[in-house]
Amino acid sequence: MTTQGEITPDVAKEVLRLSELYVDGTLRLSLAADSRALSISSMLAAASTLLVGYGASTLLTLTAFDHQKVALGIAALWCGGMFAAALIFSVRSVRPRNFNIAGNLKSGWSDTELRGSLVDALLSQASVYEGQARLNIQTLSGNAVLLRTALLLTAIAVPSATVVGLLILLSGKFVK
Repeated sequence: MTTQGEITPDVAKEVLRLSELYVDGTLRLSLAADSRALSISSMLAAASTLLVGYGASTLLTLTAFDHQKVALGIAALWCGGMFAAALIFSVRSVRPRNFNIAGNLKSGWSDTELRGSLVDALLSQASVYEGQARLNIQTLSGNAVLLRTALLLTAIAVPSATVVGLLILLSGKFVK
């Protein structure tokens, strides 16, 4: 096991540089994930609006009971509702949250770090970055769960709406 006294300033600088890169990498991952979630959210918003509008207008404009139109209207509402639920999860993954960036203010340094050895100061800052990177990863993981849920709801929306529509359509054949 290496003690801090055996670590050279050059090694400590490299540890700090790599720690900064890691924190920066988590920030880049977050920006990419946010961009992806916003693209998905835009598509879900448009699709859910279209389907809910179509389903509602189909059902509200019925002058006589037509099983096919009722099945189609409810299936559209179902699918639009599933897309709207997915939209909520997708948007939640992009909500503003605390995220750590590389760098530090002078006030973040203790007197011991400012007056002590360079190696100790650099390794102390690397420890700060490690904690920040771990918090960033935790935030990214939570947002990934939300986005996966949105994608799952999106994937099952059309098949489940088809089943709902078919059940309604078929129920009309047996009710007569």
